[in-house]
Amino acid sequence: MQKKMVLTVIGLLVLLLAANSAMAAGITFGAKSGPMQLDTDGVEDPINAGVAVGYEFGIVLGDIGLEGEFTTTVKEGEIGIQRLKLDTAGAYVTYRSPGFIYLKGRAGYVGWDADFNQNGTDDDTGASYGAGLGFNLKIVKFELEYTKIDDDIDFISLGIQF
Repeated sequence: MQKKMVLTVIGLLVLLLAANSAMAAGITFGAKSGPMQLDTDGVEDPINAGVAVGYEFGIVLGDIGLEGEFTTTVKEGEIGIQRLKLDTAGAYVTYRSPGFIYLKGRAGYVGWDADFNQNGTDDDTGASYGAGLGFNLKIVKFELEYTKIDDDIDFISLGIQF
């Protein structure tokens, strides 16, 4: 499952970059990190870090873009005596409002893969959405963001985008 997610995101990004190579000014790169919050009692949430690559189309009232994102666990979570790792890969349509302080919204499709050290693995794919607040410093943007990964998985992240 994880290989399919990674290959899907890589394929999307290659197509996106190839189609827009003449307009390289709109290509974005970023990194983010934060807890994957599971809606389950007795869980110590894993901490994930990830990368995002995208393209922004400037419009009069902000930026609309496409974004591919991959995150992986950098600090394992715990459910009772089990350790938990959680990887995600997704593709999103994004909107950022204009201004120094801006709002961000995104909607797309994500796949996730959970690895429990004692009980095997679990995975799923589905719709995903999120919202955030950003600070635009022209050459770099800082973003605090909430993303709904699954019915019981939320990702709260702090990121940087170039």
